[in-house]
Amino acid sequence: MSTEVYLGTLQASNSLKSLKTVVNSVTASWKAQANALRASGDSLKAAQVKYDGLSKSIKSNQDVINNLRDKQKGLDQTTQDGARQYAKYQAEIDRTQNRIASLTRQQAKASESLSGYKSGIIGLEKSIKSTNDLTKSYIDRLRAEGKEYKALEAEASGYRTSLQKTSSLYSKQSTELSQHQQRVDGLNDKYEKSRQELTRLTQAGKENTDEYARARQAVQSYKNELDSANGDLNKQKIRVNETATSMAKLKTSITKVEESERKLKPTGLTRLIGGLQKVDDKAEKTQHIFGSVFGGQIMANGVMAAWNTLTNHINDATRAGLEYDKTQQKMLATWTTLTGSAKKGQAMVDTTNRLSVALGQDVDVTDELNQQFYHVLDKQKPTERLTRSVLTMSDAVGLSAENTKNLGLNFTHMMSSSKMQVGDFNHITDALPMYGHALLEYEQKVQKILN
Repeated sequence: MSTEVYLGTLQASNSLKSLKTVVNSVTASWKAQANALRASGDSLKAAQVKYDGLSKSIKSNQDVINNLRDKQKGLDQTTQDGARQYAKYQAEIDRTQNRIASLTRQQAKASESLSGYKSGIIGLEKSIKSTNDLTKSYIDRLRAEGKEYKALEAEASGYRTSLQKTSSLYSKQSTELSQHQQRVDGLNDKYEKSRQELTRLTQAGKENTDEYARARQAVQSYKNELDSANGDLNKQKIRVNETATSMAKLKTSITKVEESERKLKPTGLTRLIGGLQKVDDKAEKTQHIFGSVFGGQIMANGVMAAWNTLTNHINDATRAGLEYDKTQQKMLATWTTLTGSAKKGQAMVDTTNRLSVALGQDVDVTDELNQQFYHVLDKQKPTERLTRSVLTMSDAVGLSAENTKNLGLNFTHMMSSSKMQVGDFNHITDALPMYGHALLEYEQKVQKILN
């Protein structure tokens, strides 16, 4: 029998027994329908049926209470039988009210679940879990196959996807938190008004009236609802805090994985280092092979010495390569800040590397000069030309790295002030005698033109 038929029967029922039968039938009907929908995979519709069914169960139980109160009105409480029957009905009313309170709490949870399905929160939570499980299984597979870099890539990608979904979840949960707060505020207002009404009736001496009984029940009912709503509000606050914590942890995890990716990134340099390390391993094995094959002490010692020298060079190259990688990362970070973009920063790093190789200068010297001149010129090409010129002159007169840097500072001071200071001039001419001669020749030409 459908729920609508039961409700129609409920309206036509007059006896308490019939009312109770209809209440049980209504409850059984919506529960069966919800279970069938849930089993078929339609969770949203199942949640809706449960919520609506609880509403109907609450209404049918309230009709039972109304019927009992009507029966109480016809009793003569001055007689023993009348008083006993009135108390019996009241006990039934109290039990039904407790049942309604329980159903109301169930409905609040059903409402939360329904809201979760409609807002997409439950779907998001399932999606996040599914993504995490899938990502973990894929990462485990890659690591088992020895593909550490690809595993890190998959891990970073999984974290980013989870962070995106978790951020969306946080937004939806925050919206629900506001709704919970509004519900608590509304129930609190109703509870306070019901308490005021009960106080008014008490002061009017109406404790033994039906009006007072209804007011007292309203106070208790609103108190129960308010307690339940506050509990739901606190639970939602915990959910929001937990989601915010998950977001923070995901961001930290992404940073750590990206750092690991950078260390393992298969650039030309890291591939070279990896190759050198493999050669190192092979060299160690070859030492034992030579020792076994040649057997002779002199031959073995000679071969071992040669291979030890080779492996030492390889180790030195590996360490130098790692140091070079750190220097390149530091340079890129500095130039990105100076130029205002990663693209321009990378261009200046490339310029520094190119000049260092072409002119045979240390990278740190070239980078120092580039930075000094860029602060004044603020452009790549002029900076590159001036750095090239200073490095060429420095190489011609055999300046040390430190003196070359100081020479760059003198040029920077001169360009910044737009005037040739005596101190700067003396330093420059001391380091570069040809600079003083060039200035003298230029001055003589100018004087001839003026004269």
